[in-house]
Amino acid sequence: MINLTKMNLNRMFYNKLFYILMIINFGICILIASLEAEPVNQELDQQIMVEQGIDSREDDAGFGMTVGGNITEETPLEDIYAEMVCCGLILTLVGVFASVYSDEERKSGFLKNLTVGKNGKKYVFASKASVLFIFCFLQMITGFVATQIGSNLTGHYGIVNLGNLVFYILVETLLHTAFGLFIMAFYEIFRNVVFNILVAVFASLNLFGFIFSLLETKLGVMRMIAEAFGGRFEIMQYMLVTRIRNLQVNESVFPFVPSIVVALVGLTLYLVLGMVIHSKRDTI
Repeated sequence: MINLTKMNLNRMFYNKLFYILMIINFGICILIASLEAEPVNQELDQQIMVEQGIDSREDDAGFGMTVGGNITEETPLEDIYAEMVCCGLILTLVGVFASVYSDEERKSGFLKNLTVGKNGKKYVFASKASVLFIFCFLQMITGFVATQIGSNLTGHYGIVNLGNLVFYILVETLLHTAFGLFIMAFYEIFRNVVFNILVAVFASLNLFGFIFSLLETKLGVMRMIAEAFGGRFEIMQYMLVTRIRNLQVNESVFPFVPSIVVALVGLTLYLVLGMVIHSKRDTI
């Protein structure tokens, strides 16, 4: 298991896609942060929202990638960064990486050169969890550095609560890792990288959450179940993408707990699922 993890880490750091996605993340975060943090653009955004009758205080849990919110000169840097994470950019990059990394693993002959028995096949998949965690963590750090650079090009934004920021990054890293494992497990079912990337992109855009939200509000049976539980039984609230999009930085520790639980359940579920599918294959 340790040797498999080392080999996978070496493959990641020697993979050109890893650096390409890091550069994409860095460049886009700088661009968006500089535009969103510009006071002139903020006033224009507010004017457009007023004209269209959009309430800027509403959480964006729908379908799409957006960066917004009431960013002012007093807004903490970590809140701007949270807006960037919530837009789904890093999540999309994680989905693309998980799909291509799994496909290249198979096409490169890496798996064929491994001498593992039937019982050892599951560890081949499990060893990739550490790769995903490190990839997600580095993407989160890269995104924060880029957001800091971009936002401070047009204003002066500082960190208010460093402890909450560190905790937020760790929780988001766990959630993104669980999403990456879901994409890798999904690849093991169909083994089609194009189809897998499409699923990853649609999932990161919260399309599935949007569908579940419609079912919960439009389908009578699900609406009755939600009302019976006082509105607390909502499938959408327990989805990884929803938690990633709605998680905030400057709040007490307790609101992080549901997101941590969702992340740990997702990590366990998709890790076990991927290991089972991988071990059942006649050939790896």
